[in-house]
Amino acid sequence: MKWVIDSSRQAFESFRFLSYERQEVVTAIALNSQFELLEIREIFRGTIDKSLAQPREILQFAFETNAAKIVIGHNHPSGNCFPSDEDCEFTHRLWKACELMGIPLLDHLVVGGRDYFSFADSGQLKGRLSLSEQPLKPA
Repeated sequence: MKWVIDSSRQAFESFRFLSYERQEVVTAIALNSQFELLEIREIFRGTIDKSLAQPREILQFAFETNAAKIVIGHNHPSGNCFPSDEDCEFTHRLWKACELMGIPLLDHLVVGGRDYFSFADSGQLKGRLSLSEQPLKPA
């Protein structure tokens, strides 16, 4: 039986360990077409307030795992889960790269302490698909 990740809450449970990191860590989840977990991998480890991961590193992971869909998450060691302008820009660039390569970016979670921010749930991925593949309502 495979672990199914089909909601931001389930993705957060997979990323919960990031709450204990003292540096920003970008992690990705590879899913098959049935939302079953293929692999979770740390993609990049940054500083206490910055991570310089690039979309190509995440796409490389997706290709290596033969992912049909991906979810990414990173932490804010400060405990504040609200995304920075850089987080928003990175998410947009990654979404465009994933769209071009045919591997949907379902969500990007920012983990801060015991809470998280979901770009999909918040509507920040306007016009994109959520984990349940239902179109998001316009913000």
